[in-house]
Amino acid sequence: MLRFVLLVLLAACFVTGYGQIPPRAQRLENLPGPLILLNSSIIANGLYDQLNPQDFRAMKVYRGQDMPSSLQNISFTGLVDVTYDKPISSQPLMELRNQRGLAGPVVFVLNGNRLTAAQVAFLRFVPEAIGQVQVSPANATNMETVISIQTNTTKPPRQAMPNDPLTGKPQVILR
Repeated sequence: MLRFVLLVLLAACFVTGYGQIPPRAQRLENLPGPLILLNSSIIANGLYDQLNPQDFRAMKVYRGQDMPSSLQNISFTGLVDVTYDKPISSQPLMELRNQRGLAGPVVFVLNGNRLTAAQVAFLRFVPEAIGQVQVSPANATNMETVISIQTNTTKPPRQAMPNDPLTGKPQVILR
């Protein structure tokens, strides 16, 4: 009888786990898009509607080991670095610490990536780029306060394709 109960429990565990998304896959779905930087230092996710593409001088896309050494490990999902001609009002990352009245050692985590002291020193942010900030105070096991920043994941607006006057269907434009 005991063997039968064990087999039934084992089968029940197998059936409930079958077809479910593994935890790693669930986490990958929740990752934000690439990090958007202006002039290699200003975090600007979510500013698509405020930037004029005519003012872009250059744009570079980095993934993995292609990133410059100063930006290594800053984003799991890649980085878009836009050289932008117009001035953008931004604040240093340490301003998040000052706004919350925190003292003592602080660690910054950006979209799940721990930033180095050098990255914290030169990175800036546009307030609209920050989606959420969570502060974990120092305690007996963690001597540093952790400021976890989640950037906005606003996608650029989709432009409607013009319809073909003969068929009424969206045109396919090849360039």
